[in-house]
Amino acid sequence: MLSDQEFEDWCRRLCLTETTKEFVQKIRCSEPVRIVGGGAKNVCGSYPSRKMGKTIQFESHKVELPAIVEYENDEDVLEYYDQPIRLSLSFKSKSGRCVVTSHTPDFLIIRRNCVGFEEWKPSERLKTLAQKQPTRYQQSEDGQWHAPPAETKVQPLL
Repeated sequence: MLSDQEFEDWCRRLCLTETTKEFVQKIRCSEPVRIVGGGAKNVCGSYPSRKMGKTIQFESHKVELPAIVEYENDEDVLEYYDQPIRLSLSFKSKSGRCVVTSHTPDFLIIRRNCVGFEEWKPSERLKTLAQKQPTRYQQSEDGQWHAPPAETKVQPLL
């Protein structure tokens, strides 16, 4: 984890606004906004992170746990936080109706040169979600998955 001074230096180097700095700092000092729960096919647990000096929750041992191991061993990842914030998202349903839902990103990742939220889902699950909620989940031409309502919501924060 970054020391307070290292975090200040990182914010200054990235020219983060005071609002963004405060937003990230609040997440750094907070507990996860929810405790992960297992569904019928999920295996939940907690990973004892050396990098973070605490345990990190995961909701899937096949998707989120490998992400944590990746973060733990990636020198570009300075810090990572599970279940960091609850967002209220608005989007149009397939039928055109306005839907408002609560969403918690899997992780906030602080990298050497950026900060952002990451969501980890199996590709088959994303394909299903994109069919059911095409304005919420979309795959770009380069194969990357996007969640435009979530991206729009967090853009002013980061």
